[in-house]
Parts: sequence; C-alpha cells; structure tokens
Amino acid sequence: MAADLPFLKKIKKVHLVVPNQYQSIMSIRTIFALVIVVLLTVVIMQNTDEVKFTLLFSTVYLSKVAVLTAVAVGGFILGVLVARPKNKKYNIGGHYDELHADEDKNTLSDEDRDYLSRD
Repeated sequence: MAADLPFLKKIKKVHLVVPNQYQSIMSIRTIFALVIVVLLTVVIMQNTDEVKFTLLFSTVYLSKVAVLTAVAVGGFILGVLVARPKNKKYNIGGHYDELHADEDKNTLSDEDRDYLSRD
C-alpha cells in the first residue's frame, strides 16, 4: 500500500494533542479572576467620594477609591501568601526504610543466588 502512495513517506508523524485536566481548570480560574476584577473595578469606580476615616487617634479624609483599592491589594497579597505551596524537603530513602524495616532482607531464592554468583 505504501508503495502505491509514495507521498505518504514524506508525511511526518502527527501527534494528537489531548488536553489534560488542568487546562480546563486554568481557563475556569482565569474566567473567575476576570469576573472578580471587573466587579471590583465597577464597585471601586462607583465609590469616588471623599469620606472621613478615623485611624487610631487621628481623623483622615480619604477617597473611597483609595481605601477600597488598598484593601483589595492587601487582600490579594495576603491570599497569595497564604495559598502558596510550601517548599518541603522529603527524605524518600528514609521513608522507604521506615516502611520496609520489618521485612526480611534476604528474599532471594536459591536459583536467584546461583544466577547472581556466576562470574
């Protein structure tokens, strides 16, 4: 059959791209983040008037835009710090030794020992 169609030899292999499960999750996360950013922007832009804030013992006049933006940025930074993965070091060898400490170390059969002892 390949001899009948010589152009098939020139065609490179085609690799099928199968989307993994994380691509759909990432797109959902991206859409969710965009919706949150748009809603936050709308709320912040609707509150542009200046208001009186009492901070400890002083009174400060600030715009709601500045306060809402500062709270949103602070919440984002706190969320990133809390949600980031921990850099743990795992001792795989020690873990394996703990799991298999009670097992018999001499598990070779006589046939295996004979095979391994050959030079």
